[in-house]
Amino acid sequence: MINRRYFFLIPAFLFLSACHNSNHQTASPAAKVSRDSTETKKDRLLKLDLALRKDPACGMPLTAGLEDTVHYKGKLYGFCSEECKKQFLQNPEAYLSKK
Repeated sequence: MINRRYFFLIPAFLFLSACHNSNHQTASPAAKVSRDSTETKKDRLLKLDLALRKDPACGMPLTAGLEDTVHYKGKLYGFCSEECKKQFLQNPEAYLSKK
């Protein structure tokens, strides 16, 4: 016989186990396509129409690694790291005047 003080745990356990199972069973079609694609994330990012082929903050060629992008004054700029993106956003004109 189930002790009455533990009776409330049964619905909670059922709810949590149902949520856990449903998350793993449903995958979006887009997620399946990206896993099956031979094109890597790096390849897709390098195909973007970037304003510069180098990180405007540190000057690193983006072919070595493109981590993030930002739109600024209608142009798309790429960055090798989140830190470089943050530096750029603090004073974009200073970095763009250097080029």
